[in-house]
Amino acid sequence: DKWFVSCIGSLYLTKGLFYRVVPADQGFDTASYTGAFRFRVWWCGEWKEVIVDDRLPTVQGKLMFLHIQSMSQFWPSLLEKAYAKLHGSYEALKYGSTLDALSDFTGGIAESLSLRSDPTSCGRLLNKLLDLSSIVTAVVNNPNNTTVVSPGSNSSGKHVGERLASGVVVGVNYRILNIEKVELFSGEEVTIVRLRSPLGTSSEYIGAWGGRTSPEWEEVPTSEKERLNLKYLTDGEF
Repeated sequence: DKWFVSCIGSLYLTKGLFYRVVPADQGFDTASYTGAFRFRVWWCGEWKEVIVDDRLPTVQGKLMFLHIQSMSQFWPSLLEKAYAKLHGSYEALKYGSTLDALSDFTGGIAESLSLRSDPTSCGRLLNKLLDLSSIVTAVVNNPNNTTVVSPGSNSSGKHVGERLASGVVVGVNYRILNIEKVELFSGEEVTIVRLRSPLGTSSEYIGAWGGRTSPEWEEVPTSEKERLNLKYLTDGEF
């Protein structure tokens, strides 16, 4: 379920909330390992602890539902099992939504905004929300009249879902980190948004103002690049 993957991707980028949902004092290699894991979900107005065992559904030795490509971590699959337990079954997750899951994993109030209705006032609102330490994400839900590359894949050939020509994956929540105004050599000001993909390097953004080598940055003074810490972009940031 792509909506669920996007939500836990956003959660993982916010460590304080992540360890509230996924307690850090448990793992396969701990001395107190009993085959059980516990998670916390904001449920009916309170943090509810959900305990699940380590048995995960598979077909021919491969996990049926959510899993990480490298198969080196199992917390996403176990968290999915705990969330499915709350809802009654894995099948019930078909009817979930991004907004509901974000509320369940943060204890906050989720709201959806249309970026195209009024870009100026929307920019002010996003800045205000970021100042309040809100978690703000951006997602392309319906790419009408937009070129979509399908099936999506990265350079290694791994499937990453439908994506736009810019590399943005459809239906994935990209975390908005901050909004900045950049002054070009010409004196013109350009507003740019710094985002981070929950998919890491598995889906690279190749649009305007992307990585450090994007041609648009050639019009930006070195002092501005240093102010933005451009050379310190982490995996998945653009």
